[in-house]
Amino acid sequence: MLKSGNYDVVILSATDISIRFMLNLLISSKKVIICEHNNYYAVKSKFKKFARNILFKRADFLFLLTERDKETYLNKGFNADKLHVMKNPLGLPLPTYMEKEPTKKLLAVGRLTKQKSFSRLLRIVSTLDDSFNLTIVGDGEEKEELVSLCDELDLNNKVTFLGNQKDMDKVYRNHDVLLMTSIYEGLPMVIGEANAYGLPVIAFDCPTGPRELIEHNFNGYLIDDGDSEGFSRSIECLFKTPELYKTMSENAHFHAKKQSIEEVAESWKLFLE
Repeated sequence: MLKSGNYDVVILSATDISIRFMLNLLISSKKVIICEHNNYYAVKSKFKKFARNILFKRADFLFLLTERDKETYLNKGFNADKLHVMKNPLGLPLPTYMEKEPTKKLLAVGRLTKQKSFSRLLRIVSTLDDSFNLTIVGDGEEKEELVSLCDELDLNNKVTFLGNQKDMDKVYRNHDVLLMTSIYEGLPMVIGEANAYGLPVIAFDCPTGPRELIEHNFNGYLIDDGDSEGFSRSIECLFKTPELYKTMSENAHFHAKKQSIEEVAESWKLFLE
């Protein structure tokens, strides 16, 4: 592939592919940009970690999703001039903002896996009164376990498992707030998408991502990781008055503009020219 075209720039995305291509680019004069789409510690293989730390230093630029991840790479001996935080753009046009009356409809989106830790979320929801309802969008290997936990916590009337959905526009417009209780993330695009529809986001300050996308008390709430009581209080606080929710919702929509394709494209141009 590399020999078949007279390429000026090679852009690599995803750790495994980047390692394979960098083995063939060690003596190349082409400009190489590597994009990492998860946090540094998401890679578990010792061999891949070793190969990444050696090979990625030969790239011209390494794009990371968060400032926290940048610090990690610096501590691993990477050149600061090669490291740049480049956020992913929203995968949708910015929707027109529509004001709505909040009805305490809670939303969570993601794979039903250990990483997303929906079990923490279900236990949080169990502390809320019956005026709150949670919808979980996604599927995965932990579904049966989570359904059983709902039975155990007597949440069957408060929680709906919607499975995978193609029409996320309708899902976002029918809910009020996005909740995220992940153990770790990269840069969760679902936060930007929810904000684009005017949904504030409440998330644990896990490594990494939520801190990069949530301005506490502006477009959502950033909760100390593991503080379930604080998470519950923040949900209740958001719905105390319609005025508070309206302000937070407007802020969320405004904040999403930072991830527009136009703004991110301008940042990319600086490295391609």
